[in-house]
Amino acid sequence: LRRFKFVRQCAKCSARELRNVDEVFLKAQQSVLYPICPLYDLNAGSLSPACERAFARIFRAYMDGDGLLSDAGLSAFQRDV
Repeated sequence: LRRFKFVRQCAKCSARELRNVDEVFLKAQQSVLYPICPLYDLNAGSLSPACERAFARIFRAYMDGDGLLSDAGLSAFQRDV
């Protein structure tokens, strides 16, 4: 997994012995329904710019004006949601 950054999970399975076949299909379905690439840049190892903008938009009302989410702002967000 360290050599191939695009591989997020691996599972041992056997179609012959019917071992973990359902898990392989579940992981394949999850990777299609919930892709990580729009959120996380695998090559850079950081959040994508679009994801950072979305987080900033979501938490803008709870920031103190310094661009950081304080404990009080996070508590207010949790209370409101």
